[in-house]
Amino acid sequence: MAATVFLSHASKDKQMADTICQSLESRGIECWMATRDVHPGENFQEAIVRAIRAAKVMLFVFSANSNNSDEVKKEIALAGANKPRPLFVIPVRVEDVTPNEAFAYEFATRQWIDLFNDWETSLDQLMVQIEAVTAAQPGDGSDAAATDRPRRTRRTAPAAPPEHAPAAPAVDVEALYEEGNVQARGNAFDAAIEKYNQVILAKPDHTGALNNRGNAYHAKGMQDQAIADFDRAISLKPDFAAAYCNRGNAYQAKNDYDHAVRDYTVALQLQPDLAAALDNRARAYERKGLGDMARKDRAAAAALRARQPAAAMAAGGASAVAGAAPPGAPPVRSPNNNNLIFLLGGGGVLALLLIIAIAVAAGRHPTPNNQVALSSDSSSSMVSSDSSAGTPTTSIAEANTNGDAAFNAKNYSDAMRWYMIAANQGDSSAEYNVGWLYDTGDGVNQDYGQAMHWYLLAANQGDKSAENNIGELYYYGRGVTSDYATAAHWYTLAAAQGEANAEYSLGFLYANGQGVPEDLDQARMWMEKSAAQGKQDAVQWLSQHPG
Repeated sequence: MAATVFLSHASKDKQMADTICQSLESRGIECWMATRDVHPGENFQEAIVRAIRAAKVMLFVFSANSNNSDEVKKEIALAGANKPRPLFVIPVRVEDVTPNEAFAYEFATRQWIDLFNDWETSLDQLMVQIEAVTAAQPGDGSDAAATDRPRRTRRTAPAAPPEHAPAAPAVDVEALYEEGNVQARGNAFDAAIEKYNQVILAKPDHTGALNNRGNAYHAKGMQDQAIADFDRAISLKPDFAAAYCNRGNAYQAKNDYDHAVRDYTVALQLQPDLAAALDNRARAYERKGLGDMARKDRAAAAALRARQPAAAMAAGGASAVAGAAPPGAPPVRSPNNNNLIFLLGGGGVLALLLIIAIAVAAGRHPTPNNQVALSSDSSSSMVSSDSSAGTPTTSIAEANTNGDAAFNAKNYSDAMRWYMIAANQGDSSAEYNVGWLYDTGDGVNQDYGQAMHWYLLAANQGDKSAENNIGELYYYGRGVTSDYATAAHWYTLAAAQGEANAEYSLGFLYANGQGVPEDLDQARMWMEKSAAQGKQDAVQWLSQHPG
């Protein structure tokens, strides 16, 4: 079993590192140390790389020795480059030493702990940090299993909607959403909640409305409802740092400081420059009687703000908000020009910093002349359609037909232009195909963020192939942090509609206990469903696992 903590230390600090290791392991936290755990004959550097990849947190033992250690610097760099997610680093000072320039950033942006003042109290604080970080991370999973899984297949003939299907009543979701934001700006939270209710009724997966309704509930003192909305937003967007921070605010208002600290820590793990999370965690630490940690969080927040432009500070830093939007989406609109400070009576939290972070809904936003935004190519930010590629009045059926013809001729750039015309009119099959082209890099620069964006648009209309492919992105960690549980969620949605690839993938997850409890009966059921549709991988699995 992989160790939870990788201990990074200078060789001259081995005795201190041994003491820290023994103290943590006596509290149930398994550690890995190069001086102890590299076996005779094993390649030293390769063992370190493997251990960093397997760990959930790095403990950086800081001293005068490590301040000048090139090997420690390499380990810190490896932690930052770790895939599928950077390894969270907790610096601990064992001497009162000022960090040099190479380590100054680590101490400015991270929660660091002094072990040289009060050993037992500091160790307790360290345990809180480690438990908060590790609890937020997905379960262990081996990348080796991914090689046994099938590649996704493209739907080659996307069907146009029936020409005479009755039109559903038009609901301008984004207009309602902005009306809710206007009400929130004016502290009219009941009216804002009503608008967000209408948005969520029309589009249940609108993470921005869920997040902002949660903030409105929080401002009204309805913390359980707020937490439920933040839970839903996070389940839809697991890397939604602002929603974690906001849920921490709700827990803090309920005097549940342990949950609050955990959520703020996760928010900072996802987005280390989220100063609002540092401020709010400091407040929670104060209420837990951890004044030293509170002071360090405030100092780290102040250091962040000193480096950030004033314009980036709205809602805890512009990047906190913009990170909630899919690549290529229009600029995020915040309902507040500044952070709102809510004074809650009746024993509530005073002066609690409330982020009103706007996540752009998965609605569609046609770009001028059907241009396709490309966020990954700095040299060519747009792929523009020419006059021969149709006009905004081209019908969905015609655009899809032309797109399929171009695709079959392997003219993927033209296929993208045609599919975009249909996708911008809300056709789910075209949205899927745009996502596919971004996914594979055919006709455009490969961009998993754009692929996810367009797949989500299609999936929100019930497109089972898009649901399956979202599951694939989460399984393999393409453009997102690898997360088997979220992959299982999307596979389940697709499999419930009879998507054979998703049936196989869901069976595979149950067979291996990835993201779901290991359950061979469930695995067999889904494999049989997939095999009945001719999925050869499922047929082979059943032959290798006779009942």
